[in-house]
Amino acid sequence: MKLIEYQDLNSFLRDILPVIEKNFISHYLLSLATDRLMQGKEEIYYACTILVNDKVDIIYMHTIQGHYFFGMSENKKAIALLSKSLPFEHFNEDSTLFGSTFIIDHFIENRNFNYKNIRHRYYMSLKSCSLETENIIGDIHLAQEKDYDLLVPLELAFYKEEFEGKGLQKEGDVLSKLKNAIGLKFIYYWNLEDQITTLISVSKLPGNKIYIPNIYTKPDFRNKGISKSALGKLIVEFFDSGILEIGLNVKVSNNSAIRLFKSLGMDIIYQTGIYQ
Repeated sequence: MKLIEYQDLNSFLRDILPVIEKNFISHYLLSLATDRLMQGKEEIYYACTILVNDKVDIIYMHTIQGHYFFGMSENKKAIALLSKSLPFEHFNEDSTLFGSTFIIDHFIENRNFNYKNIRHRYYMSLKSCSLETENIIGDIHLAQEKDYDLLVPLELAFYKEEFEGKGLQKEGDVLSKLKNAIGLKFIYYWNLEDQITTLISVSKLPGNKIYIPNIYTKPDFRNKGISKSALGKLIVEFFDSGILEIGLNVKVSNNSAIRLFKSLGMDIIYQTGIYQ
């Protein structure tokens, strides 16, 4: 077991990208961060990996956005090595930690830090679906530019419900991302009797995989099977088109959504958090 520190970004990316590519669904947040690094949109201060049996077990990087802790590790000794190696001055009351709850929880315990998990999520994955969709009432639509004004209220409602008071999103950024996502054909919506009830955003990943970062159903249409119909219909279409794996994330406390995703055949594969 050993810690590897990196002096240049290319060497770091060379070692971690295979791990991300193998675990795109669970490491989605890390993949977004590495994309920003490669595009020069995010500054990196420090990066290291922990190798166990000559394989990357833990990935750590400190950027202008915060501290990222990823990897499939359940090795407490590897986490202990990381904990004693990172300088205390890298962390303060304004720091944000992203990543594996297993790694971060043990890191915090080892260092006697007082960060709290403010966004605890399960990452779930599906590799096949046999849902029957013939009798489902309603239609899934790929959003077009003309739909933007109709979808804005749902997008704002989703971010208010998900992020309000956490300082992670601003309204202008949310609307800009929505417009960009529609242009990239990453937004779908469910139409039921001429009403838009559900908004689903997707990301297309390498290896013929789909990640679903956001699903929002209007409160008046919840607990009526509409979310299952919308998501199920979209999932079937994706698998019929050749997609090999579909993943998403959900609040650990959202038992109804977890039951929904499990009813579609999804399994929990990872836990992450955002700590402040």
